[in-house]
Amino acid sequence: MKTLKTIGALALAAILTGMAFTSCKKDDNKEPELETGTVSGIVKSDVGSPIADVTVEIADIKKTATTDAFGSYKIDGVTITKHSVTFKKDGFADAAVSITEKSFVDKVAKNVDAIMAVACASIKGTTVDAKNGNAPLAGVSISLNGAKNIETGADGTFNFDNLTIDDYTLTFTKAGCVTVEKKVEKASFTGDFVVDLGEVLMGSKELLRGLTLEQIAATANTFYYNEYRGGKNGSPDYPHFDWSTDFLYTITSHQGWIQEQNEGTTIQVRNREEDGDWNNPADLDVFDSYIYGKKAISADNCRMYLKVRTHDADEANPTNFGVMVIDPNAADPEAVRIGDIRKYGNGEYTKGNSSDNPDFEFDLTPYIGKEIYFAIGTYRVQTGDYYKQLVIRRIVFAKECPSDWGWCPGEEVQGLGTNWKMTKEMVRSTMPITEIDTFDGISNVGPQDIDGPEKYRDAYQTWREQNHFAAYWACMPIHKDSEPFAGEGFVIKTNGGGTPVTLDEPQSYFYAKLPVNAKKTLFIKARNFNTEHPTYFKVAAITEDCTVSFLEPKVHTVGNGHEANFAESAGNGAWKFINEGGGKDEPELYANFEYDLSAYSGKNVIIALAVFKGDDNGDENKMAIHSIGLK
Repeated sequence: MKTLKTIGALALAAILTGMAFTSCKKDDNKEPELETGTVSGIVKSDVGSPIADVTVEIADIKKTATTDAFGSYKIDGVTITKHSVTFKKDGFADAAVSITEKSFVDKVAKNVDAIMAVACASIKGTTVDAKNGNAPLAGVSISLNGAKNIETGADGTFNFDNLTIDDYTLTFTKAGCVTVEKKVEKASFTGDFVVDLGEVLMGSKELLRGLTLEQIAATANTFYYNEYRGGKNGSPDYPHFDWSTDFLYTITSHQGWIQEQNEGTTIQVRNREEDGDWNNPADLDVFDSYIYGKKAISADNCRMYLKVRTHDADEANPTNFGVMVIDPNAADPEAVRIGDIRKYGNGEYTKGNSSDNPDFEFDLTPYIGKEIYFAIGTYRVQTGDYYKQLVIRRIVFAKECPSDWGWCPGEEVQGLGTNWKMTKEMVRSTMPITEIDTFDGISNVGPQDIDGPEKYRDAYQTWREQNHFAAYWACMPIHKDSEPFAGEGFVIKTNGGGTPVTLDEPQSYFYAKLPVNAKKTLFIKARNFNTEHPTYFKVAAITEDCTVSFLEPKVHTVGNGHEANFAESAGNGAWKFINEGGGKDEPELYANFEYDLSAYSGKNVIIALAVFKGDDNGDENKMAIHSIGLK
C-alpha cells in the first residue's frame, strides 16, 4: 500500500512533466505582429491658412508629431489598422480624423488632413444692477448656448474665451431679476474676434411677460404703415389680402406661443402639460402670449382696429385678449391696458365697420404725438388644461374703421391717378425709415431652403435680417398679387390678357417714406421677363403736404445681356423697359434707374413704385426688384 507521501510525490512529478511538455509545444494561438507604416497630412484653419505647432497624436499607440510652418506632419511606425488621429492647439477647436487599414497604400497613409476651427474668439461684458444705479452685479449665472456656464464675480464682469466663430445666445439669470437674453451673430466677430456686450442691465422691471423696457426697445419691430395684413388664405377682397406674402408675420415680434397659420397670425395660450403649462396660474393682468411692436401715433392713425377670428373657442368659452401700451418717455413706464379685456369665440372673421360683428377697436388718442410700444395678447383665464387661439387677419391704425375687407379709409391723395387707395392720412402718418437706406429684393432664404410645413412663413421672417425690400416697404396689390421668391428678385406684376390698358390706374405698387439727407439719389435695379413686350412703371414722390410728382430718371441704363433691352419714356409720367438679363450672381445685367431727390433735401418723402398694364399683350408684365434705395 502506497503511503500518502508517495502519492503526493507522484502527483507533483506528473504536474511538472506536463508543464515541461507544454512549454516545449509551439503556441499556435499567438497573434502575428502588425505591419507598420507612415501617416502624414496637412493641418489648416477654417479660413484656409496652414497651422504650425499643432500636436498630432495617435493615442492608442502613443505616437505624436508636431506640424511645421507649412502645417505638415508625419508619424512613422504606425500599425496598419484602425486609429483615431487627434489634432490640438491652443486657440483652435480640437479636431479628429479616423483612419483604417484601407487608408494605407504601400504602407503610407497620405493626406490625413484636418481643418481646425479658429477658437480664439471671445465674448465679454459687465452685468449691472438697474435697481442700484447700474452698479456691477455679482452672482449672475450666464449660460452660452444653453451649455457652458459661468458666474459673475464682485466686479460683474464676464468673459467666454476660446470660442469658435459662430452664432451664440447668452442667457443671464439671477434670483429676483428678469432673465435677459443676448444674441451674438457670427458676423459680429471682426478684427481681434472679441465681441464686447458692454453693460448688460439686470434687475429692470418686467413690463410685458418676460420683457423689460430695455428688451422691448431692442427687439420691437417698427410698424411704419397704417395697415398690416396676415395669413395665406384667399379672401373676398383678393388681391388686397394677398395670399402670396404674409406681411404681418414679416414684421411681428412676439413672445410665447405664436403660430403663423393660413388664417392669420395666431396668438395661443400656452398649454403643454409636459412643460408645466397646466400649472400656470390664471392671470387677467399679464398676457400669456403676445405680439408687439413700435408705432408713432398721430391724429391720422389714433385708433387700432383688429380683424380677428378664433380657434378652440366659442361664445360660452371665448378667447380673452386685449391691447397694452407702453409710453417709454413716461416718468415711470408701465404697460397700460387699452379699455376692457375683450372676448371672442367665433370661427368667422369680424366684419370691419358693420354693426353686425364689427372689428375690435382700441382708442389710442391719449398717445397722439408719441411713439409707443404696443402689444396684442391673450390671457389665461383658468389653470389646468386651457387652450385658446386668437387669429389676427389684419391690424389697421386709422381715424375710423375700414369696411369689412376694404382699404384704409381717409381722404384720397389728388394727382396720383385712379384707384391708388392712397390717402392723405396714410401719407402724413407713415413713419420714415431712418435706419436703412438700401433694400435687397432677392431673398437670401427661400422656402426651398427650409424644411417643414411652415417653410414659407419662416422664410418671410428672414427678410428682416437682410433688410429685404418687402419687409420694409408697404405692398398695395390693387389688382394683382406678388411673387416673393423669384430668384431674380421680388416681383410686382400686372394681370394678363383682357386687362384694361391704362397708365393711370396701377396694377400693383409699393411705397415707403424715406428721409432725404446726405444721400439724395434714389436707385432702382430691376429686370423683366419678356423680350417683346415691355414693363410699364412709374416712380412717384409724395411730400408730407400730399403734393405728387412723377419722377424722370436722370440716369437709365440696361444690361448688355440681350439685344432687345431698352428703356424710354412712355408718357404720362411712366417709363417702359425691357431687360431680360440679371440674376443673383449677375447684378451688373439689371437695368438701373437713378432719380434726383435733391429737391426734397431735408425732408421725408413718400416714394411709390407702381406697375401698369401699358399694352394688351395677353400676358402678365413683371418687374423683378434686385435692389432699391438711396445713395
